[in-house]
Amino acid sequence: METREDLVEGRPHFGSFDLGEGRQIAGELSLDGEDTSLLLQDSSFFSTRDLDVISGVLGDRRRVSLLHCVPRVSSGHSTRNGEALNLERVFPHFVTIGDCHINAVDRAIVGVAVVLKDSTRIFNDSDAFGALV
Repeated sequence: METREDLVEGRPHFGSFDLGEGRQIAGELSLDGEDTSLLLQDSSFFSTRDLDVISGVLGDRRRVSLLHCVPRVSSGHSTRNGEALNLERVFPHFVTIGDCHINAVDRAIVGVAVVLKDSTRIFNDSDAFGALV
């Protein structure tokens, strides 16, 4: 099972994503800074063109919300052994991962924490930014 520390860039996170009207689509979330994207795939045609927010559930049951999504200009479609596969990549401006979904309208975020694995290398002076109590 993934932990908070497992949500690192460069590692895919698989889940099921809601495109509205109860339609669930399999997807792969790739956290990669400004290149963060969600690759969706399904056997039936779908479109994310009119979606600003996409909500999903990752494999470990954490909720993910992708806000201000921009669909890629082109999507993909292929057929293999008579089975169709439709693909679409979405680029969110913001991603939240936690115990619940959020939307772009609610004032649900009250704080943001930034965790750096190598903060001691960047900020070598332990007294520069305060003290731990």
